[in-house]
Amino acid sequence: MARWLLGAMAQRLESLVPGHERLHYLLQLYITKSLRLNPPQFHARLSGEFRQNLQTCFAAKADRTTAPNVLELGTGWYPIAPIAFYLCGASRIWTFDIRPRLARLPFEGCCSFSLKPRSGAS
Repeated sequence: MARWLLGAMAQRLESLVPGHERLHYLLQLYITKSLRLNPPQFHARLSGEFRQNLQTCFAAKADRTTAPNVLELGTGWYPIAPIAFYLCGASRIWTFDIRPRLARLPFEGCCSFSLKPRSGAS
């Protein structure tokens, strides 16, 4: 069975449990370890998928004299996408989440990662 299907089934079961938001947080923190972000992971995502998305946006824009506006859906625990789009030159960035998960410490962590040079970069 596909891994994504198992994940979707687990999330559906999890949503039936009282306090499922807290349970979801704890599962991501301790089981999948997907909430632990370090500078190399941040910079890998910044230089990879988000730079590519913004370059595509710039290329498709009819008026290439101004930076594109970006709408980002699903910010999640870490605001990697909005910070990445800002660093890549987006003019305006709107970001929305159905369930706001963003907290002060992850936000500050992403901001500090964006100020640190990548490992091996001069």
